[in-house]
Parts: sequence; C-alpha cells; structure tokens
Amino acid sequence: MKKQVHLLSTLLIVLGGVTACVKEKVVEKPVYTDTHVEYESSDLPEKIPFNGGIYTVKFEKKAVVTKADTINTDLPWAWRVNYGSGAQYSEVVEVTPPYTGEIQVEIEGNFTINTREVVFEVSLDREADTWEDLIHSTQESALVQIGEDDVVYFYAKSNLTVRNGKWALADHSYDPGMQFARGDLHAIPSEDYKGTAYSPEASTFALVDLKDTGADPCTALSPDLRLPSYEEFYNLFYMENRDDASPLEGVNGIRYRETDYFMPYSGYVNKLSGTYTGKNEYGAWWGLGGDIEGCATVYVGNLEYTMVAYDYLGENSASVRCVRNIPLPTYLSHCPEVIENSKKTIVEVTTNPGAFHVYKVSLISDYGMEKYADATQSKPVVSIVLPENTVKEPVTWTVFVNGISSGVSFIQPAMSDYALYVSHSPKEEQGPESFDLTVKIDTDRESVKVEAKSSKDAVVSATASKDAPEVTLTIPENTDATPTTWTIYLDGESTGITVQQAKADVKGLSVEWSTGCLTVKNGQFTFAEPNEQGYLFRWKSKYAINVTPASPKYPGVVYAPEEASIAAYADIPYGEDDPCALVAPAGTWRMPTVAEFTELSACDYSITVKEKAVFTLPDGKELVFIPTGQYDNSKFVSAGVVVMLWASDEASETQGNYLMLSTSKTDSKPSPAAKMNKTKAVQVRCVKSNK
Repeated sequence: MKKQVHLLSTLLIVLGGVTACVKEKVVEKPVYTDTHVEYESSDLPEKIPFNGGIYTVKFEKKAVVTKADTINTDLPWAWRVNYGSGAQYSEVVEVTPPYTGEIQVEIEGNFTINTREVVFEVSLDREADTWEDLIHSTQESALVQIGEDDVVYFYAKSNLTVRNGKWALADHSYDPGMQFARGDLHAIPSEDYKGTAYSPEASTFALVDLKDTGADPCTALSPDLRLPSYEEFYNLFYMENRDDASPLEGVNGIRYRETDYFMPYSGYVNKLSGTYTGKNEYGAWWGLGGDIEGCATVYVGNLEYTMVAYDYLGENSASVRCVRNIPLPTYLSHCPEVIENSKKTIVEVTTNPGAFHVYKVSLISDYGMEKYADATQSKPVVSIVLPENTVKEPVTWTVFVNGISSGVSFIQPAMSDYALYVSHSPKEEQGPESFDLTVKIDTDRESVKVEAKSSKDAVVSATASKDAPEVTLTIPENTDATPTTWTIYLDGESTGITVQQAKADVKGLSVEWSTGCLTVKNGQFTFAEPNEQGYLFRWKSKYAINVTPASPKYPGVVYAPEEASIAAYADIPYGEDDPCALVAPAGTWRMPTVAEFTELSACDYSITVKEKAVFTLPDGKELVFIPTGQYDNSKFVSAGVVVMLWASDEASETQGNYLMLSTSKTDSKPSPAAKMNKTKAVQVRCVKSNK
C-alpha cells in the first residue's frame, strides 16, 4: 500500500471584479482544494555502500477536488537526510512547483568509524517544521581500524579517486584510484597521461604545471579525513604481513596482519614524461610532513620490500590513502631556548600529544643529522641529547613532531677551543730507517701538543698552534725484528691516524732453537718431537711434571731428571734453576729471553686453529708449538687454545715473563713478554748460541 504524504489543506479565496458604473457588493466564494503526494518508490538500498551515491525517490501527485469551480494549487514541501538518528542532517531541500514526480537524493560517504543509520525525511508542515521518516537504510563505514593494543588508527578502505565530478574513494581496495602530485589537488588517471586532470572537475592540464600548494586531497573529500602522518604510516609498516604476498583480484599489493586490509601496487606517473609505470609492481602513497630539505613523506612498497621514506626525486606522482582526521601531536616549547656553546647539550622538548598514543620527536640539523626520542600520551616531554658541534660553522636544528616540521629552529654555535687533524706525510709504509713525519692540523688554540706514539711505547712530540699549524716529527730507526705502528695524537687524544714502519732487516736469528719442548726420556732431559707435548715446569724449576690435558691429575712425582717424590704440587721448588742447562752436554742449552722471543715473533708463522702454531725461521726450518695452556695443581687453563712458554726474564718478585700465542683464530699475534705467576707450570723451549 502506498504511503500517503499530506502536504497542506489550503483555503483559496478568489475575488470577483466590479464595474465602474454600478456599485454592487462582491460576494467572496470559497474554493477548497486538498493537494497531496503519495510515495511511489526509490532505489535507495537497505545497505548503502561507504561511498554513498545518488539515488532516486519517486512520488505520485494527487489532487482531491471538493467543489466544482476550484483552483488547484501545488504548495511547497521539503526533504532532508538524517545521518545517524539526528546526529547530523543534510541541507533541507525545498520542493517547489512544478513537481516532476521524482527527486534526486545524494547520500554522502560515511567517514565516521562506525556503520550509521541513514533516514530520508519529509516535512509536511513547513510552518511547524515537523518531519516524518520515510525511508530507512544503513551505511557501512569507509574506515578500517588497524593496529595492536592501544596503538590503533583508522584508514580508508581504498585509494582516493574522482567520480561524477566529485572526490570519492574507489569502490574496492584493489582499485588504483587516481594519482596525485605532492600538495596538488589535480588528480591524474593511473595510466599514461593524455592531458586531462581532475580537480575534481575535468580540465585540460599540463603535468609541468602541477604545483605543491600544501593542499591535502583527503580533506578536500571530507574534513573528517587527512593524509597519514609518519606515525600512522609506520603503524601500517609494522602491521604488514610480508608472509602473504597473494594478489587480490589479480592485483599485487601489501597485506596486513589480523585484517583483510589491502594496499595495491598502482604504479606511478612521471611528471616530466607523463609515462605510467610500475603497475602491479610498485606502490607509493603521500603522507604529511617531510625531511629537513622539504622532501615529502611517502610510504612505498614493491614485491621485495616496503619502507616509510622521503620523495627525494620529486618527479613522480603517488596514490593517496586517507586516514581519520584525529588531532596531531604538536610542538609547545623547548629548553634551553638558546644553546650557549658547541658542547654536547640535552634539549628538553614539550609537546601536545593530540590523539596519539606514541609518536617521534626529532631534532634534525641543516645537514641532515637526526636525534630523536619517542613521546607518549603520559610522557609528552622528552629529552634529546644534542651532540657536540665538531664543525667550524653554526648548526641549525629544527624540531619535528611526528615527522612534521614545527617551524621552530635554534642555533648551536660553531665549535671553539678545537684541534683538528688535517693531513700527514708520508702516508705509505716506511722502511726501518729514521724518517720525518709531517703533521698538519687546524686549531684556534695558541698551543697544541702533537705526538706520534709507537706500538712499542716510544713517543715523539712537537708543538703546533693556530699560527703554526704544521709540525715535523723525527721518527727514530726501528731496530727491532717486528714492524712498528706510529699513531698521531693531538693534546693526548688519538686521531686514529697511523703510519707503518717496517721491521729491521734480520738475516738470521741470534740463537738456535731446540727442535721440540723440554721433556724426559730414558732418565735424561731431552727434547720432545715437534708435534709432541713436552713436560711442564714452574718458572726456573729443575723439576719436570708429567701431566697432559687428558690426564691432568698431579701424580706426586717429578723428574730432575731422576724421579723424585714430592707429594704436594705447592711444594715443588722453583726460581733457582734453568732446566735447559740439564740437557746433555750440560750447560749447552738455556731458557730463552724476552728479546729472543721477540726476535722469533718477527718470523713468519701460521696457526692451525686449536691445534698448533708453526714458525718458519729465516733458514727455512720450522718450529712447532702445541697449545697446552697453563697448569696449576691438577687443573689446566686454556689447554688446546693457547701456547705458553717460559722466558728466563723475571717480570717481578712473583711473576716471570712468558711467550703467549692464542690459537683460537688464525690472525692472533704473539705476546713475547706476557706476565704470569711463577708458581704456574708451562712448557719450556730451549735455545743455544749460534756461534
């Protein structure tokens, strides 16, 4: 049954004429006409899509005549759309004669976060401003919530586009929508450009005329929307599901965890050539803010990776995916307002969080360095450490909040009281002879101490100044059998700059080394085979201990070389004898000195990791050392990874020197003068004169 809408019952008065000759009373004759319309039909669906649309509502006009000579008069009525049970109304539309029998109703997009009720209403009595519900529908939201815990944001379901000369969202998440230049409200079709842009009306437009006016195309669609900020893009990046690269309706794109949200790889249009590339391979979406150089924030992705970055080229268009327009965090103040010097400073920045739970606060210098801290709703004040300015020019720092410049900057003064390395000569490795090392610095001081320190603790120094910034250091001859590294220092601080000095020429070793370590065989002191472990000795002890890492328990007997019983390891004498001198003929061999270990260390050597170290002597012979480590009362330390051999030198009253070489890695370096408690036991390698 059709619903009847009574518009008005009206009393109309028709006045009769009078003649000029005869005065006659004119009788007013009332005429009654009841005019109304009946609702006929509409194409408004029960469920309206998030984008809304234009729909038709049809009415049938009815007139009831109550007297024979009547005047039928159509009187105005009105309609409106109620969004959300009275929460928001469209403009009231007056319907005035002549009636067409139908009206066009435009339903706006739903950019709230919830599904809403949409009611078509008519006004029967315009004077009383009374309204009657006629058609009820629901409309889904255009936004989707994405995030975890409290950090969630609402993103549009699809890219921004143009439809029927108006801004709109694409019908599906996989639709490419339109392309945009940064900050411009001219939409470009996602195809090779043919000269027609939309703003949102179609017009002939050259791509070179696209200008960054700071416009936000999302806000042009609805004040409830805007471009995403850095934090909102980062949230998308964090929620990506890179394990799912399946296309949607044949379109490649980015999928997200815990949702069916989808961002299509819609390609881009080059503003210089108009060429469209990257379809199904690459996607980019504009955001708010940018870097210190003004390059725009952009969320980019392809089949291999995604990132939140900056548009450094500025030559291409990008898609637009809007977010709910919640209040952004903003800058309030910073302290100290004036930076007094170039030294490291803590800057405290106070912000207003807006509607954000977490966001980044950055200080970015005019040469691109960024220092930042995360702010939150409960912690809107952050402290950021400003590094020391190490250049001779002032540095400008700008405050960015959530990737958007606050427009507030401050100056960090140029460095002062400085001494900087500039250059040195020579740079290449030098021979063992003495040479001059020239060092040039840059300083504002009256006096700067310039030093060259060797790896063997030698020091050569000179004084430079702002008026005499170049000095010459005379490096002495290297008489050692090992190379020397000279490091340049300025006022006690290492520059990290080094010069290598070659080792002294060594034609042969000053001593002959035994073929193996000291051991006991057949009741005599002798030398073990090259790959065989020798007996162990406390420092300058004549008592040999027969233990191995596989059998470490102290046996209670020692050899000198005859067997002797010493029940406790701690009671073994040491410090008085050279066990090498007991090898026949007696007095021929002796323990090596630190200098002789240093000389040996200059020979070429190789390491078989955790097995042995082999030194190749100048005459081509090889010495093999087994890493038995250190022994102390039934316990080995570093066995299998460290070679340890006693030297005859005494390091202190309680310590003796020894050679240490780790076999844990192939590039280990020998330490010829390491120090160890004399009570420990290690192997002994013997030497004798070459003469």
